[in-house]
Amino acid sequence: MKRVKLGIIGFGTVGQGFAEILANKKEQIEKNYNTEITIVGIADPVKGSVYNKKGIDLRKALEAVTKGKKIDD
Repeated sequence: MKRVKLGIIGFGTVGQGFAEILANKKEQIEKNYNTEITIVGIADPVKGSVYNKKGIDLRKALEAVTKGKKIDD
């Protein structure tokens, strides 16, 4: 299986939408494309920045910004 590590620059409408798609379709993407995608960083000037070489829990990041918190809290 191919492994790809990505960072998301900007976590507004588009960045959050991309994160939601990845969170919801992760298994389908892995199966259809034989590729494991791991988000290792998110950077946003307003919502904060976070990096984890093992991967970021996208659902937790999305939940934080939905509640008005920063992703690095």
